Amino acid sequence: MTFTVLGTCRSTGEIGIGSATVSIAVGARLGQWIRAQDNEWMVASQAIARPGLGFETGDLLTAGTALDDLEPALAKLDPHLAYRQLGVLAKDGGSFVYTGDKASDWKGHQTGDDFLVFGNMLAGPQVVAGMAEGFTAAFGKPL
Repeated sequence: MTFTVLGTCRSTGEIGIGSATVSIAVGARLGQWIRAQDNEWMVASQAIARPGLGFETGDLLTAGTALDDLEPALAKLDPHLAYRQLGVLAKDGGSFVYTGDKASDWKGHQTGDDFLVFGNMLAGPQVVAGMAEGFTAAFGKPL
């Protein structure tokens, strides 16, 4: 099981990531913080992980690829994208999340104002819903 939350804090301008996983040492390479000019993104790649995917996503973002255009661009770089999950949260609150149909069940994601949550090998959709509820309940508190 792996689940991740990406969030931003409107009051402090912080952006961050929190993850939990059963796979040993995956958390050390799951997320990347990307900065380019006045933009910042937090990127997380999981499921059947390919650590370079997060960095490639960062390269696409810094080259000007829009969040809405990430999926086809990443599919060109990764023929096995269907096995992965990828989340991107921009510091301004914009987001992209992808859950491949071949990632291990139960898998899914949810987005909201200033956050996104996603996971795989979970007990069910209640896990993702609970993560979203927890983030929303803490709105206004420091990230």
